[in-house]
Amino acid sequence: MPQLHLTATLLVCAGALAGCQSATAETQFGKAATAACHIVSETAASGTEIRGFLKSDEPIDGTFDLTVIATGAGGSIANIRQGGAFVAAPGMAEGLGHVRLGPGQVAAASLVVTLGKGQVLSCPVQSGSE
Repeated sequence: MPQLHLTATLLVCAGALAGCQSATAETQFGKAATAACHIVSETAASGTEIRGFLKSDEPIDGTFDLTVIATGAGGSIANIRQGGAFVAAPGMAEGLGHVRLGPGQVAAASLVVTLGKGQVLSCPVQSGSE
């Protein structure tokens, strides 16, 4: 089975969702929203999938930056960046980026989310599903 090493920019859990960093931010609609984010990594024989998620109790907008640096056999390095704007519906896990790596690749991943009025979340890594 391929080995995957993931690092997150900050491992913090403060709120209702275990394993997530959360914050209260003002939404585009002028309400206070509690939002939490995390990175999920799932490894199978065919490779590894890395996904970012955000969940909020109110509709919220912002931007995200998912960065994955993968090293393959023979020392090849890939720097993969995905990002952009999002609007998250309340109570739903909003997908923020998706990277699939081949078998045997080792990766470091980070997800930074900037919410509506500038609140920044650095999201921890979790193994398994969302």
